[in-house]
Amino acid sequence: MLTLLQLWLFGCFVASQLWCLAKLFPLMIGHFIMENEEHWENFLLLLTITDFVFAPIISQDVVPYLKDVIQEHHTNFCLLYPHAPIIPKLHYMIHLPEWILRYVYNPYSTVVVY
Repeated sequence: MLTLLQLWLFGCFVASQLWCLAKLFPLMIGHFIMENEEHWENFLLLLTITDFVFAPIISQDVVPYLKDVIQEHHTNFCLLYPHAPIIPKLHYMIHLPEWILRYVYNPYSTVVVY
């Protein structure tokens, strides 16, 4: 029987399906996870980051908190998975708060098409 990880590695999921699974995963198995389980807590940090990044509206006040959560996730990731490489997607996450401030809150930018 194939595991979810094997299905993901073989490319059987598209990004939207994997995102939906990640959002529902805590509801499906969260009650089976022991309290203070470090890997689970780091996964929940990743979900928090995705909630902020994909939110239709984000406050400027949230950006410093998002930066701290990303830093905490990456620190925990390196400690929990010392042999796992930092893939480009993880590296780009570091720049997300800066990009949000630069491009979302730029008074000279507009999304209106002329």
